[in-house]
Amino acid sequence: MLFRSMIGQLMSSFSGILSALNLIGCILVATMALILVNMINMRLRERKFEFGILRALGYRKGQIVALILGESCVIGLLGGAAGVVLSKWLIDHAIGGQIEQTMGSLFPYFSIPSWSLVVALFLPVILAVAGSSSQAVRASEQGITSLLKDIE
Repeated sequence: MLFRSMIGQLMSSFSGILSALNLIGCILVATMALILVNMINMRLRERKFEFGILRALGYRKGQIVALILGESCVIGLLGGAAGVVLSKWLIDHAIGGQIEQTMGSLFPYFSIPSWSLVVALFLPVILAVAGSSSQAVRASEQGITSLLKDIE
């Protein structure tokens, strides 16, 4: 009976640690999302002259928006793919086996669920497109002269 109560106390304290780690992970994901959106918006603001040239060459507003959103989608997809590949490799080859050996009673099989990999792959794409959509519309709505007047 005493042994069961000790195991119960250990598991309750361990669940608190896991909850804290989940909270820290969510905060890190939100911070990285803000950094991604900020980077994309800065890149788009710096490229106003290029969008002005494209508009002067005859590109329509919708084509400019599609170009910007497509580029943001590729950046988000590359970032998500890099994160998925790195985390999958770390868990499968670096630390997953050690965690299974040392904490086999708590984590008999330590891996990343497939739904988590899918979310980690497509969430950066959604965030990148959502973050760049306002700048894409703003860049397409500005006149050609206002886009071209800031020559550096």
